[in-house]
Amino acid sequence: MTDGKYDLVLEAFPAAKGDSFLLSWGKEENFNHLLIDSGIPNTYRFIKGTLKDVNELSAIILTHVDYDHLGGMLKMLDDSSITLRKDMPVYMNTPSLVLTLPEGDKVGLRHGIELDKKLHRAGITCQPFYNGFTEDNILEIDGLTLLAITPDKTVIDKLLDQWTADKLFQKYQEEAQDSGKVGKRKGKPASFEDILKGKETIHKWEDDLINSSSISFVAGINGCSILFLGDANPDLIVEELKRIGYSKEHKLNVDLVKISHHGCKHNSGKELFELIDCNCYLISTDGSGPYNHPDRETIARLSEYSRVSVEEPLTIYLNYNLDTSGFITKEEAEELNISFIFQNKFKFSDCKCFQKK
Repeated sequence: MTDGKYDLVLEAFPAAKGDSFLLSWGKEENFNHLLIDSGIPNTYRFIKGTLKDVNELSAIILTHVDYDHLGGMLKMLDDSSITLRKDMPVYMNTPSLVLTLPEGDKVGLRHGIELDKKLHRAGITCQPFYNGFTEDNILEIDGLTLLAITPDKTVIDKLLDQWTADKLFQKYQEEAQDSGKVGKRKGKPASFEDILKGKETIHKWEDDLINSSSISFVAGINGCSILFLGDANPDLIVEELKRIGYSKEHKLNVDLVKISHHGCKHNSGKELFELIDCNCYLISTDGSGPYNHPDRETIARLSEYSRVSVEEPLTIYLNYNLDTSGFITKEEAEELNISFIFQNKFKFSDCKCFQKK
């Protein structure tokens, strides 16, 4: 999979409108592997091909209980040709959510119940990973350090108390009805100038509990780091980054950022991008309807707020070979010094600099 000169490798699986990544780290041929989300069920065929090339997984992180993040995991647990260690940790934001029975008014998420049964059948128990799971919010996995940013217990408790199985499953059914075809954006797009002058439409976290409960975290080793934003709410991310000491003057420096919620305009904003020092971003989506992510508004805000000036090139990686004309023109990309690159594997050479293919 990798050669000895690489310390850290990220692979972004084709996950349609979802997320699924394999993070690998180590020396020579002795690599460790962390699966981060598992996409939709069809994503598993890509995950399985890679799993056959690795010795075993060190751990799995499921950022939140959503159809496009845990679907592949359900298929993996049904695959008798793949053996998962019984002591392999599976980390979740809400392990108690998975264990909740479908009775009364509390959450009884159908896919969560299905996942729980299959995990128990495999002898695997979920473990917590969220802001507050330990005093320092740090998880160590075979030398890899993970710092939990979101969610915190307030979000988790509200999710458990107020979100019903019927509402959740209805959301899944609506997503499943999508044809999967990339739709065309209607109407004349707003100029970048008008977007930046206009009001941001960040969802209140209370109104989008499933995505707001998403795990976001920084993974780092040997001076190299990646910020995984899952589908997390930007206001919650900003709140925690400021709490631990980051600001516009003291930014979080990382080598790559996995943009939240596939480039959705409701999950990316000025205040968040102004706290991050990074010129390389990854958006995971196939661009399919009904939302046709990424949004033009997200690209505009990245360009304006995520770097010092347009003299600093901005690179946005896509794990599908999308037609970018729907969210930026060729002239705008050239003027703003933005490059869009179709790439699903990322190598960090000696953990000192990001290596482009």
